[in-house]
Amino acid sequence: MRIFYLRARRAALPWINKSYAAAAYLGCVKGAILLLVVFAWPAAAQYSPAAQEVLALAPQLETFAGSKANFESLAAGLRAGRQVTLVTITPDGMREIVSFTAAKPLPAEESARVLENARYRLLDGGRATPSGWDIALVLMGHMDITPAGPVREPGLLAPADPRKPMVLSLRAFAGSAANYRSLMRGLTHGSTVTLADPVDARFKERFTPQCALTEAEARQVLVGAAERLAAQGTGDPMIDQLRAALVRVLEVKCTAAAGS
Repeated sequence: MRIFYLRARRAALPWINKSYAAAAYLGCVKGAILLLVVFAWPAAAQYSPAAQEVLALAPQLETFAGSKANFESLAAGLRAGRQVTLVTITPDGMREIVSFTAAKPLPAEESARVLENARYRLLDGGRATPSGWDIALVLMGHMDITPAGPVREPGLLAPADPRKPMVLSLRAFAGSAANYRSLMRGLTHGSTVTLADPVDARFKERFTPQCALTEAEARQVLVGAAERLAAQGTGDPMIDQLRAALVRVLEVKCTAAAGS
């Protein structure tokens, strides 16, 4: 399996090195997609067929996207030419939601190549764990302010609507900055978390994590809870809904950590 994976990675090198013949590259990659999907089936089963093909070509993009839901939206959205929505929990406790749509659908090979180029560009800029906004800026382009005035930095893809290539919204994830601080402190220390209702602080919800997490793992848990709530149609959860979602995500996370 390791040997096959290394060969598949060599077949993918033409994404970066254009000296290889495009036809030979496409033939190698298309021949490898089916086998890679079969070997990676347990991990890829949660994704749509379109996203599974991109994952088979570039498994590292799953981590790059920040979460499984983000990867599904990125891969499937680029494949179908539909809206991509990326959700990130920022360091100051905001839920950052950015949406964009490419001008046209892309095949699996092109989707993987574009996302891999975006990953390398962000790595070069020192962003090993980019936010959804960072990814959107690289893909859709943005304005840079220079001494000579604003300069348009083109993206890797053309936007469907050049007048409004991206839409960004920010919401307080836990209802307040104090709740977010309590969450991060409790998740990273394994201590009791207290969530106060942002309207009436007399109402509180408490829980104690089963395990202590790193800061990166804690933010992943918050993203996982936000995705669970969003899937239930809850964009702005009450504190009891947030506690319930977090406890469920934590149960899975801590159980997996204890068994490893």
